[in-house]
Amino acid sequence: MEMHDLSMGRSEKEILRRLRASKYVREHPGQVCPVSWELGKDTLEVSLDLVGKL
Repeated sequence: MEMHDLSMGRSEKEILRRLRASKYVREHPGQVCPVSWELGKDTLEVSLDLVGKL
């Protein structure tokens, strides 16, 4: 579900990107999708080394 204030515009492309990222991380435990991630692009492996660097 996506909730918005009706005074704000919505982007179907961004909603679809977030749905794809959610599906990807559900199917690939231990992986995270960085900002603006698109299907087929590199993901990140969950690690304490990432803390404070993103």
